Amino acid sequence: QDHLPRPLTPSGAALLIGDEAEQMVMRRSPVLEADVADASALERGRVVHKLLQILPEIEPSERDAAARRYLERSAAAWQPAQRDAALGAVNTLLSDPRFAPVFAPGSAAEVALAGTLAIRGRPRVVSGIIDRLAVA
Repeated sequence: QDHLPRPLTPSGAALLIGDEAEQMVMRRSPVLEADVADASALERGRVVHKLLQILPEIEPSERDAAARRYLERSAAAWQPAQRDAALGAVNTLLSDPRFAPVFAPGSAAEVALAGTLAIRGRPRVVSGIIDRLAVA
C-alpha cells in the first residue's frame, strides 16, 4: 500500500529541499525580518485576524460593541489607543467596497481545504485553511 508523505501546509511553510524532499518547517513569521521576532506584531495580527473572522457574522449595528468586548478580553494589556487603532483598521477593511464580497452574507471564514498534487512526479497531500472565502 502506498503511503503519502506528511501533508504540506502553507501556514507551516513546509519546504522541499533537494531530491530527498526533506521538510523543514519555519519557526518564525516569513514576513518579519530574520533577526526580529516581534511578539507584539504577531499578537496584533492574531487579534485582527480573529476580528475579521467573527465580525462579518454579526449584525453591523452590533459589531462595534462586540469588537470592543473582544478587544477588552483579548488585548487587555494593550493601551486603549492600540485597541482603537486595531478596531479602526478592521472597520476600514470591512467597510471598503472592494472587499464587500469577501465579507458579505454567504461568505465563510476558516474554510478547510485539502487535495493532492504531483510534485516532481510524486503525489503530495496539501492541506490548509482559507481565512475567508466568497463564491462569486
